[in-house]
Amino acid sequence: MMQEELKKKLDLCMGCGYCRDAYGDEGWLEVFKTKHICPVREVLGFDTYTAKGRILLARALYEGFMSYTPTAIDIFYQCTLCGNCEAHCISRGLPTVDADVKVREIIKHFREKIVKESLGVPEKIKELPIKVSESGNVFGEETPISSTPYLKGNRNSETIYYLGCMIKFREGQIAEAVDKLANKMSLNLGVLDKELCCGSVLLRTGQVERAESIMAKNAEILNNLGIKTLITSCPGCFSAFKNEYPKRGFELNFNVQHITEYLSNNSQIKDLISNSEAKKVTYHDPCDLGRLNKIYDPPRQLLQNIPNIELIEPFRTRINSWCCGAGAGVQAGYPDLGKKIATDRFNELESTEADYIVTACPNCIHALGKVGKIYDIIELLNKFIS
Repeated sequence: MMQEELKKKLDLCMGCGYCRDAYGDEGWLEVFKTKHICPVREVLGFDTYTAKGRILLARALYEGFMSYTPTAIDIFYQCTLCGNCEAHCISRGLPTVDADVKVREIIKHFREKIVKESLGVPEKIKELPIKVSESGNVFGEETPISSTPYLKGNRNSETIYYLGCMIKFREGQIAEAVDKLANKMSLNLGVLDKELCCGSVLLRTGQVERAESIMAKNAEILNNLGIKTLITSCPGCFSAFKNEYPKRGFELNFNVQHITEYLSNNSQIKDLISNSEAKKVTYHDPCDLGRLNKIYDPPRQLLQNIPNIELIEPFRTRINSWCCGAGAGVQAGYPDLGKKIATDRFNELESTEADYIVTACPNCIHALGKVGKIYDIIELLNKFIS
């Protein structure tokens, strides 16, 4: 981002504070259905951690009034990039204001600067590209956690299932659930013999050069396969392949879908599901899938295939969904902060008194699963298929 462009983006913020608290429960600007906006601010307690606070810090650094202290650097990295502040920015609702405050872009710009100029990247964040370089994944591990057939080699198919680091090395039960459902539906899904990280976490933590290096490798490998579709259960991987790859010049010659999109219009699922006792389900919208990619309905359509299921929406849902606390390196760099955000969200989901808490993101499952029981949506579907 050029300096002139950066200054314009910083100056667009009116400092109104709607990135801390948004009102409108009585119908005024209906999008504002929740009060608190920033999950990090609600845990750490200071307005510094709101979008307004971070933009004020960014402006002070830009104008030379402050230096890149460890505290300032932490403020930029203690953000999950959930996008809730952007979704509720008051400037978008005022026809007289030509403003679109790109908070996520601004934060990523300063993270890139911190990395590029070696200003003090947090240690756990600094380790991520080294692990990816050495092992091909953000955990720096060689042995996958799951024994699913997907991890044993490629199937000849026009559709590839991309696991991603979190499923392959932490939440292997999701791949096993997909494998189980694919077999029941006679879906021919392929996998890569050796899968590399998608690069999403490196991008979001400002380590762009390393990210683009692995993105170039992935683009070459995947484009040479001759596939028609790549599907994934990870919204972070989905968003990277769908949005970031072409944005950065890595054009892909196949379609990219989240697994809920891929399955939502398949009538075969409904035929496979047997009748069940009446159950209540609540669904957590992952930030990357919902707010940032507007995929709200496909997961709900899948759940509606289950007979006698009542879907109970949590108070903060769809565009207002509360973050799980895992995104953009927070889970790796600031685990205590991530755990507190996850606890807040899980308590809200649990308050619906649903029999099952469900989501469609392995990172959300990893974060929220440290607080209580949560199911991947494909896991839940399998429970009702005889």
